[in-house]
Amino acid sequence: MPWIILLTCCLSLALRLSFAQHLQLVLTEDVIHGFGGVPFPIQPAVKVVNLDGETQIDFSGSVAAEVYHHETATNLLVGDDVVVAILDGVAQFYGLLVNKAGDDYRIRFTLRDEFGNIVAFAVGGLFTVNVGEAYQIGIMTQPA
Repeated sequence: MPWIILLTCCLSLALRLSFAQHLQLVLTEDVIHGFGGVPFPIQPAVKVVNLDGETQIDFSGSVAAEVYHHETATNLLVGDDVVVAILDGVAQFYGLLVNKAGDDYRIRFTLRDEFGNIVAFAVGGLFTVNVGEAYQIGIMTQPA
């Protein structure tokens, strides 16, 4: 009898892994520009689809966003939530920003299932972060 339970568990895991291999992330909203220290005017969103392009509204998991500069620097993204849960097949980000002005930024999205396994990736297009408005002005005098 224990072998039936083990077989059932193995089949269940195999079906989940097989299902996960046929999923993709598709960007529905992508960042096209930003200003340092200010949330992106267009916040990114991705949806989970199967190979036929159908949104997977029952998928349970999360998506993490990471911003890279020239794809070699460390993650420079800050904001309210850099990891969001998937709701009805869509992960919508809010309040994301980059503090450092520069060109050639890119966001990479990582889809994980409810067990934390990486299922898929998506990479957004290149964008620029311009210098934001000054938030502090200081007047300095030469010491005597």
